[in-house]
Amino acid sequence: MPETQNDANEKLLKRIKQRYRYGVDKWRKNREEGQKNMRYVSGDPWDEEDKIARKGRPTVCPDELTQYVNQVVNTARQNERGIKIDPAGDQATEELAEYRENRIRAIEYACNAQQVYISGLQSAVERNLGFWKVSRVYVSDTSDEQEIVILPVMNPDSVIIDPDYKELDGSDIKWGFELERMPVEDFEDEYPNAKIQSFAASDFGEDANYWYDGKTILIASYWEVKQTLKEGTNTKRKVYQRTIRQYVTNGLEILKEGAVQPGPYIPIVPVFGKEIWVDNGSGSERQLLSLVSLARDPQKSLAYVMSSMLENCGQIPKASFVGYKGQFESDEEAWKTMNQVYHPFLQADPVIDGATGQLLPLPQRTPLTPDFQAYSIGTDICRRAIMSAMGLQALPSAAQRQNQKSGVAMEKIESQQAIGSYHLIDNYERAIALTGRIVNHWLSATDVGETQRPIRERDGNHKLVSINTDSVVTIDDHDYHFPIADDQGRYQVTVSSGPSFESQRAEGSDFANTLVSNIQGLPLAPQQAAQILALVIRLKQLGPLGDQMADIISPQKGNQAQQVGQMQQQMGQMQQQFQQMQAELQKLMLEKQGKVIETQGKMQIAKMQEDTKLAVAEINASKDANESIANREIETFEMLHQAAHDAALQHTQHLHEKAMGAADAATQHSLAHQEAEIATQHADHQAQLTSVQSAQDAAQQVQNAGPAEGQ
Repeated sequence: MPETQNDANEKLLKRIKQRYRYGVDKWRKNREEGQKNMRYVSGDPWDEEDKIARKGRPTVCPDELTQYVNQVVNTARQNERGIKIDPAGDQATEELAEYRENRIRAIEYACNAQQVYISGLQSAVERNLGFWKVSRVYVSDTSDEQEIVILPVMNPDSVIIDPDYKELDGSDIKWGFELERMPVEDFEDEYPNAKIQSFAASDFGEDANYWYDGKTILIASYWEVKQTLKEGTNTKRKVYQRTIRQYVTNGLEILKEGAVQPGPYIPIVPVFGKEIWVDNGSGSERQLLSLVSLARDPQKSLAYVMSSMLENCGQIPKASFVGYKGQFESDEEAWKTMNQVYHPFLQADPVIDGATGQLLPLPQRTPLTPDFQAYSIGTDICRRAIMSAMGLQALPSAAQRQNQKSGVAMEKIESQQAIGSYHLIDNYERAIALTGRIVNHWLSATDVGETQRPIRERDGNHKLVSINTDSVVTIDDHDYHFPIADDQGRYQVTVSSGPSFESQRAEGSDFANTLVSNIQGLPLAPQQAAQILALVIRLKQLGPLGDQMADIISPQKGNQAQQVGQMQQQMGQMQQQFQQMQAELQKLMLEKQGKVIETQGKMQIAKMQEDTKLAVAEINASKDANESIANREIETFEMLHQAAHDAALQHTQHLHEKAMGAADAATQHSLAHQEAEIATQHADHQAQLTSVQSAQDAAQQVQNAGPAEGQ
């Protein structure tokens, strides 16, 4: 006979109640220890028996634990943890991994997940166990679209999970409860379709003390894992698939039955304290320790020492003097006001001892000073014991921080403070990584269909991207394709920690200020300096005006094509102007060179003719003057050479100045200078040729004249 729905529900209810009893019993000791830890954290270490025993005596508790708890929690708060997604195989890609990471970051930002994480960590640090949960909510009352949220569990005692987990992060738990106590009168409004609306303890049988207390009824959101044999695998071994289903019950009936949830993990994330296994005579059992657990005894000792000191202070007599009856009557008013009003003297009445007949002594002061030094030593011992139990050090005083000038020394102090409690931070990061794996699986259930989804990049930029489209999405000149499905690759989830992006941006801004102030001393080309200046402006995040300034200094990719075209056009115009100026310069130089050469030639010819006439006359006058004539010809040659050289230099200087002016307009100084040097060399060469030819002619004439005169 097939099983009916009622039979299935009865089996489910029986399983739920059995697991609830089992979970409560297994977690009882850890929950009681956690509750005791919270009494110490809240400043009340005295239990009722202690308070009764010390009735009328001080029961104080100086707060010594909170500062150490805050060290751990606030250090984690300053260094936010981020979920990182990396491709791990199959069809996974870097682009899809980046999308999933940015998508999870957007989900975290929307529901303020960092504060949720810190709340769970604080429960683990103070109590010994904390939780948060992953859920789905509708985006609006008029839409069936859902979004993923990460929600806090404010009271860790409202959650019970499978105590037989084996993974360090509890990811393998097979069932879990989220509990809420509801007044009976509110139950009908919340669950109008429930079969049973009124309750009696007898309805719950032996479980009445768990589910019903006469005024409130327990509503349990129950999660369980079902493992089914997975078919179609490419392996010979048996592979089981974990599916998650949620039910809501009051212990008597199933009030709601949820659909199968995506992924293999129950969406309740635990943050554990330090885990140890202790055998108390009935076998080893898991015990969770918070930062406070082992510091309770020294904290109570501190409370006892401080209470004793106050008690001792309370024993100081309030009467300053003690005397016999009748000694204060005459000057009674002065004795009463002696502690408020200055009196030069006090008078005491003489009293005779009736038994001995002798005068009784004057009133005596009864001093009692508590030994504050001894109490101070006792409190120091207790405080050192607290620090030792927590594995932490006291926060550095202002004087210590002032003396530790170097950043290395301060970093060492902070690292020493963190080492003793890092096991709690390690568990905290495991919990965040499990959250990332849960949300990563849930994306396939929420990011469905062709739609848009918000993402948040590492630098805090928020964008909307299209997913599950046939076309490629272009973001910042990069092409992406975002198909979101269960079989779209495997991904590895890790946790990265460090300063928040805002603090990193602030540090980068300070560095940029230093860089800009010293940029002139750096070996940078003007274009590189402009690019750095543009990056600094963008780093400052000055808004649209700042972006426009940065684009002017160093254009972005989007403006480069237009500006490159403008630059090419300007270069073409400059090239054309340069060619025109070069042609004019060459024409001018040729004309000038021709005139200079012509003038120099005429001058040299005239000079040579005159010199030749003088030389012939001297030769005809005297044969003996041959040597003088020769010497004079040599001097003449040198003079002609120097004159030609000076003229060429002057011409070169003139051409050089003309070329420099033209080169400044066309940025072509080198061409004019080369042409001037060519002209100089030509002039020198021409002068040398002319001088040599003249000397040869003169020598020939002298030679011809010699024999004639001899004959």
